[in-house]
Amino acid sequence: VAQEAVVVAPSGRVAHTFNATATFIWARVDGAHTVRQIAEEVVRFFDVKPDVAREEVVAFVEDAAAMGLLSMDHPG
Repeated sequence: VAQEAVVVAPSGRVAHTFNATATFIWARVDGAHTVRQIAEEVVRFFDVKPDVAREEVVAFVEDAAAMGLLSMDHPG
């Protein structure tokens, strides 16, 4: 919806609405991109300072993990 996403937790009981920035980050949190790479893309797309972008990406990843939307486990 207008560059926003609605994500349902794996339990299926809770839906989370992401703003445009969170949706942008969510699309890149795929295990193939590092926080640094995602932050660099945020800088280019949203025209923010690198330290702000990194803080936003780290905060999003931590919050999404706390909500059960992401796993911070590494395979193998």
